[in-house]
Amino acid sequence: AEDSAGVVWIAAEEGLWQLDEKSLTIKRNPADFGSIRSLLWHGNRLHVGGQGRVFVLQGEFLATIELPQAYQQALVYDLESHMGQVWGASGESLFYLNEATAVEVERDALNGVYIDVLLSDRDQNLWFASRETLGRFLPDGSIEIPRIDDDVLGFSPEITELFEDSLGQHWHASSFFGLFLVRDTPIQRTSYTEGLLSTNVTAVASTPDKVILAATDLGVSAVSGGSTWAVIEQELSHRELIRSMHVDRFGQLLLGTESGLRLFSQVEDGWSEIDSGFQVEVKVNAIVDGVDDEIWVGTNAGLYRFSDRNLVHIAGTSNLLIESLLYDSSGKLWLGTHRGIVTYVDGTLEQQGFDSYAAGGTVVSLVELPTGALAAATADHGI
Repeated sequence: AEDSAGVVWIAAEEGLWQLDEKSLTIKRNPADFGSIRSLLWHGNRLHVGGQGRVFVLQGEFLATIELPQAYQQALVYDLESHMGQVWGASGESLFYLNEATAVEVERDALNGVYIDVLLSDRDQNLWFASRETLGRFLPDGSIEIPRIDDDVLGFSPEITELFEDSLGQHWHASSFFGLFLVRDTPIQRTSYTEGLLSTNVTAVASTPDKVILAATDLGVSAVSGGSTWAVIEQELSHRELIRSMHVDRFGQLLLGTESGLRLFSQVEDGWSEIDSGFQVEVKVNAIVDGVDDEIWVGTNAGLYRFSDRNLVHIAGTSNLLIESLLYDSSGKLWLGTHRGIVTYVDGTLEQQGFDSYAAGGTVVSLVELPTGALAAATADHGI
């Protein structure tokens, strides 16, 4: 959660942390809260959703608001500002805070639904969702719970996220069915998963003309202008599953698979595979552009350079399991590996031991920030 001063608050198993422009510091230890599931900045106070209670932090003062007795063991999954009040969802209970009291919404009005996601929209509707249900409180206080299962979804959609875009359109994400656009009154849903070769999406890329490519276990689909179509249709074995995907500046499509690299060029009616002449029997995890026509490929067996349709292994990298790559604005290549961060400049590899986390953890993603700083996501030690 971000406060009014631009400071970001982070909830973790290790407690409550504060992130400003220069540092990350712990402000409260786990004993103060127990299990933290949600954060909200509202009215110059930080609201922390825990087990059976909401904590309110203002400066160094910490207050506690208990949930009704029946929900003392329930986790507060989400907190949302709505019409000047703080609302919370804790599974079977939906409540709002009235000064130092948590006031529960009548369960009968909710038909017993389980709630773990909230969204307050620009029209003053309070939306709530769960793995089975989508509903809302209307501005007049009434509740609308439309049926969620239809011909598109087939069965309970397992809603995991609600989002309002800049146009005021509502989207919800499903762990089984991808992305849906929700149109209002009556409630209508448009699937942006329908038309994909499969709902099991393993990688995403974008072409220069802003067509989205989605790799699945049955090939590659394209999404643009509300339409979805197949561009590479092929049932893939486990060894052929696509783990990374990249469209280069010449419009070639590179697919990094469990067992190597495949190359496609765009033709009039889709994409045609090119006999690249190289075989790399390793898992390809990351692909990035370098300078000119150079492309870098990170694999379970080290680093490769791809140029002029030649794939060359970089000496000294065979023992590196490379999960992520970044070619930064200064021309430095960063490798996220199972043993931390490594840089490659002018033929020289150098381990970057910024701290014990970056030096020793598996780095699964690398991003260059607008400030020029590097953000690294690790498998075991956060960001």
